[in-house]
Amino acid sequence: MQQPISIFAAVFTIALTHSILPHHWIPFALVGKGQGWSMAKTLGITALSSLGHSLATTAMGLVVAFLGFQLTKYVERTDLLTGGILIGLGTIYIAFTRRHTHNHGPLDPALSDRAAALSLFSTVSLSPCVELLPIFLAASTFTLSLLLLMGVVLAAANILGMLSLTAMAYMGVQRLKLYKLEHQERKIIGLVLILVGIALILYHHT
Repeated sequence: MQQPISIFAAVFTIALTHSILPHHWIPFALVGKGQGWSMAKTLGITALSSLGHSLATTAMGLVVAFLGFQLTKYVERTDLLTGGILIGLGTIYIAFTRRHTHNHGPLDPALSDRAAALSLFSTVSLSPCVELLPIFLAASTFTLSLLLLMGVVLAAANILGMLSLTAMAYMGVQRLKLYKLEHQERKIIGLVLILVGIALILYHHT
């Protein structure tokens, strides 16, 4: 049971870290204000967009997990392989930390509500969190129900982060000190990947 818990914790941490970056919630607050939407409508569109983002990430993760499971038929010690991959990727994330250059600025307020909402939905839904794919690889031996539960955890963290910060930004909380976190996202994710990789190897040696 220790391995699933560490995997779920990693999914939640990475998804939450990814969702609270400014480019995931500022556009929703700005467009909501610009379009004259109520907070309820703004948060509803944010939640739907976050769900789309989570579903896209989970779908990709299931494909990666399936490919990883096929690999277990040919590789005897997959724990060492997947653990090594996670540690390697984590090291790369930390070593090559760089500033993101996302430009998710406000949309044209002259857009119709439907066009504005679809634009916001597409912006996040078509950019899944690829940082979570190595975690799905590490969980390739999980049952389908556990993999789907990972998707639920992912969605919960994503929606929690995006809704909370969109609401605060909508209410005028301008000085959220989260821009600095944007510079540290890769370090945080890299550290989580390394820890999961180590835990995966140790789990199969105990």
